[in-house]
Amino acid sequence: MKAKSQLIQTLGLTAIAFASAVHASGAFDGATLPEQIIQEITLVESLASDLQREYYQLQQLQSAFSGPNAMQSWNSPATKQALTQLVNAIAQAQGVSYTFQNVAQRVTDTYGDPTKQINNYSQQVANWTADTNSQIAAVLQQYKLNANDFQTQQDALDTIQRKSQSASGTKDLMQAGNQINAMLLTQIQKLQSDVQAGNQLMANRAGQQANQEAHKDDALKLWLDKNKNSVNMGDYSGI
Repeated sequence: MKAKSQLIQTLGLTAIAFASAVHASGAFDGATLPEQIIQEITLVESLASDLQREYYQLQQLQSAFSGPNAMQSWNSPATKQALTQLVNAIAQAQGVSYTFQNVAQRVTDTYGDPTKQINNYSQQVANWTADTNSQIAAVLQQYKLNANDFQTQQDALDTIQRKSQSASGTKDLMQAGNQINAMLLTQIQKLQSDVQAGNQLMANRAGQQANQEAHKDDALKLWLDKNKNSVNMGDYSGI
């Protein structure tokens, strides 16, 4: 249980680092707050779209992990590459999950969430993260792989390099990879659905508030124009 908890925690930290790197790029510098939020929502949508590419790659990996000829080339570079791609796909999906949650919190803090719909979708994505991590940990345990060896993305890559030096180690990795790969295919589809629905809600909420603020500004301008003469007269009368 402790190893499983450590795995979940460290995979989460890896994903947070990914999300932080996105915001550290300075891409939103100079934009107004509504513009920043819309750009961030668009960014999450773009990251979610990238998952489709990962999905297709994972489909192609199935033949590398399974089938009668899979173990015949256990020590080939292609085998290590397939395992590495799986690790990277997990990191990508986790990064999208945490970025979505960060942006959702930013939207609700700024514009509120009276219907709680944004919060609900954010919680669904958080649940996705916990569920995915739990399934990964269970598969690793099934094949007697040490969860401590997969605490970070780099740890996972180092473990693949070390374990793949032998046929038996590679067999364990490939069997675990096959199950995790199949699970991640389903999980990525679910994450895409949740993120797309949540992004639409966030964009709508930000847009509604921006429109309200714009109308308030228009109303102020109309009032000033309407009362311009009386304001000027008042100024002169006070001299």
